[in-house]
Parts: sequence; structure tokens; C-alpha cells
Amino acid sequence: MLGEELYPRVVATGKAQDPEAAGKITGMMLDMENSQILALLEDDEAFKTSFDEALAAYEEYKKKGESA
Repeated sequence: MLGEELYPRVVATGKAQDPEAAGKITGMMLDMENSQILALLEDDEAFKTSFDEALAAYEEYKKKGESA
């Protein structure tokens, strides 16, 4: 249920380049406690901060995968 709320917000940022990226970033964010996720859904600035952290981690993961 929380994923159904998060995924469209991740896509709406326009920063997740493709559906795989959006799914992975959403998954990373879903690893948080439910109370933290609910707070993100209510606070745009907190969502942006958490999203940016997850995006950076995903991009780093992709770079390592491409160079291996």
C-alpha cells in the first residue's frame, strides 16, 4: 500500500530515468520504517531529501555495474 503511494511520487520527480530506476528507488525507500514513510508522504521537503539520497545510491550502483 505504501509503495502505491510512493511510486507515483518517485515518477513525478522526473529524475528516475526509467521504470526500473523508479521501482528500485521506491524499493529503497520502502526499506524505511512505515512511520518514516508516512512522514515522507506528508512532508515534501523530507520526501525530496530521502528521494535524492536513494537516487544517488541507485546511480552509484548503476555506475559500478557498468564498469564491472
